[in-house]
Amino acid sequence: MSRFLKNTTGAILIFIAIVCLLECIYRLLKIPKITHHNIYAKAQDLVPQINNNSILIIGDSKLEWGIKPLQVQNKLSNDSINVIDMAMPGSNGLDVLKYLLQNEIYPKLIISGYAVNYGNYNNHGFDKIAYTTKNKITERAGYFMDEHFYFRDQSVLEYIKHGSPYFKSHQYDRLGGATVTEYGDYTKRANTQLEMYKGFKNNFTQSTFDKYCMETNALLKYFKEKGTLLCGLNMPVSKKIYELQNVPANSTINCINYDKFYDFSTFTYTNEAAKPDSSFFYDGCHLLPEYAVVFSEKLIHQIKNDFPGIH
Repeated sequence: MSRFLKNTTGAILIFIAIVCLLECIYRLLKIPKITHHNIYAKAQDLVPQINNNSILIIGDSKLEWGIKPLQVQNKLSNDSINVIDMAMPGSNGLDVLKYLLQNEIYPKLIISGYAVNYGNYNNHGFDKIAYTTKNKITERAGYFMDEHFYFRDQSVLEYIKHGSPYFKSHQYDRLGGATVTEYGDYTKRANTQLEMYKGFKNNFTQSTFDKYCMETNALLKYFKEKGTLLCGLNMPVSKKIYELQNVPANSTINCINYDKFYDFSTFTYTNEAAKPDSSFFYDGCHLLPEYAVVFSEKLIHQIKNDFPGIH
C-alpha cells in the first residue's frame, strides 16, 4: 500500500472516529434532534405503486396529515383498489399527474386538494426523477441518516442558540399518511400557521392562480378521457385560517373541472358541536391525528355515496 493511500485511509478513519465521538456526545447531552419530511423516500416507495385501480390523494400537508389512507382503505370492500397518499408539504400534485400521464397510468379516482395558494407551490419534481431500486435504497438511507445523525442538519446549532427544532417527529404509514408533531403549545403553533397564510394572502396574484387553474384543467382533461374520476377537496381549517386562505378575488372552485368538489373548509365550526379549534386542529390548519381518522371516514363515506364505482 502506497504512503499516499495509507495517509488517506488514516485521515478517513480519524474523521469517522471524530464524527462517531461527537454523535455520542450529542446523545449524552440529549440535544433535541431535528426531524425531517420524508419527501423523496416516500415518492420512491409509493409512486411505482400507483396503477389504474388506485385511489390517489394529492395536495399539500393538510391532506397528508388530515387524511388517513389506511382508514380509507379499510372502508373499501373492493380489495383490488389500493389507496396511495402522495400529498406532501408545498405540493399541489401536478408533478405527480405529469408523471402518470408520461407513463399512461390512469387511477380509478384522484382526490385532489384545493386552495387558492396552490398556484404558488413549486412541487418536488416527481415527474423528472427515476423510480429505481437503486434510488429507492439511496433515498431510504438518506432519510434514515437525516432522522438519526446530527451531522446531517443544524440540531446542534439550534441547541447552542437555545432554540428548539420546529418538528419533534414525522411518522409515516405504509400508504403515505403522516403523523407529525411540533414543539410548543396550540397557540404557538397556530400563530406560525397564521403568519404563513398571511404571506399567502399578501402575495396572492390572480394571474398566478389563473395559470394554476389552466394547467390543472389541461392535465385533468386527459385523465377524464380515460375514465378517471376526479374529486376536488378543500380541507377543514380553523376560521382564522379560512379567512386568510380565501382571498377576495375570482378564486371560486368553478375554475377547475372536477367531477365532484367537497368544500369541507368550514366543516368543524359549522357542522360539529361547538368546541375550541384545538379540539380538531393541531395548529389551526392541520387536523389532529384522532380527528383525521374521523374525517377520513366522513370523506370516504361521502365518496362512496357519490361515486358508485368506488366501494
